[in-house]
Amino acid sequence: MGARDYSIQLDPLETLSKGGILLAQLRTASAEASDSLRELKRRHASACKTYYQLAAISRRKLLDAEVREACTRRLYPIRSSIERSILADLCHPETSFAVESEAVSPSFFGVSAKQGVSIRYPLQACVPTSRCGGGCYAHDGRDREIHHIFRGVLNYWLGLRYENGTDEVRARILRLLRPGIRRAVIAARLDRSNAQKGGYERPARIRFSHVGEIAATPRFANALAQAVKKYDRSVSCVIYTRHPKAAELNPNLFVVNFTVEGPNDARRKFAPQTARLVSSAWDGVLIEDAEINFLEHHIGRIATAQGTGNICPVTASHQETPSCDSARCNRCFAPVDNSIVRLRRGRPESLPTQ
Repeated sequence: MGARDYSIQLDPLETLSKGGILLAQLRTASAEASDSLRELKRRHASACKTYYQLAAISRRKLLDAEVREACTRRLYPIRSSIERSILADLCHPETSFAVESEAVSPSFFGVSAKQGVSIRYPLQACVPTSRCGGGCYAHDGRDREIHHIFRGVLNYWLGLRYENGTDEVRARILRLLRPGIRRAVIAARLDRSNAQKGGYERPARIRFSHVGEIAATPRFANALAQAVKKYDRSVSCVIYTRHPKAAELNPNLFVVNFTVEGPNDARRKFAPQTARLVSSAWDGVLIEDAEINFLEHHIGRIATAQGTGNICPVTASHQETPSCDSARCNRCFAPVDNSIVRLRRGRPESLPTQ
């Protein structure tokens, strides 16, 4: 059954109740061993289906506002709990299949018409705000499917193994990823070539964690970016992050877009001085000093801009320009102009999270 069927046929309150029961079960579940990735997916299929259904309902164009809010609040806790449960099973000492082999497969890097070449991470790696936890685009479309959930967790499993591993373990991981890195660079070049054929000149690029937060494993992120640059220095490694470890990302390897929410966002203190400050313009509220404001453009609507500020053209007119290339925009991917005045970094007492 597809997303359209779920949106039409499922009862919102019943599905919301199922989500609450699932969340309670996930929070008390114990890790289990698996003999294969297929077996592990079967074990978590029911939980992933309930999450998918709840996400689909939350994205309905017509839905009672209170029900939508209740569904949306549940999305991050449920998905991140599913991901933690999968990761725990992968790490179970009696899991007998070759997790590392699955993790370094060609699927480590994704390729899509919209995102281009990218790396997927789980939402459990995030430190979300109350708005981005449920509003994340990871809950939209194909990004909420079970195979994408598993790919994010497998990538994170590998990232954690690198982050906490010996020099020998780290060297082996990079060696095993070498064919995938080569394919990713070739795909990024092809993506650039296709843009050129359409009359748009721009560099080849790879998005690091287009969902999730690879900044949660900064040593792994830096090592991957360095490996990409060794293969082809012209490929731009781009990352969108709001993670507290963003300062550990190497600015000589990455174009870092650090996301804030409003002028008083507690995360400003984590924004590297070398990063581009961008804004999640929830409800269309722009930040004048942000280099780019991303208007909310899902759940069947585009938020109306309020205030002044630079707006991402894709989010401003998603139907007409659904991709960066169609909008002829390279703003997120260009090197950061350090002459641009940064937003003042406040130092609030606490960090609000989901």
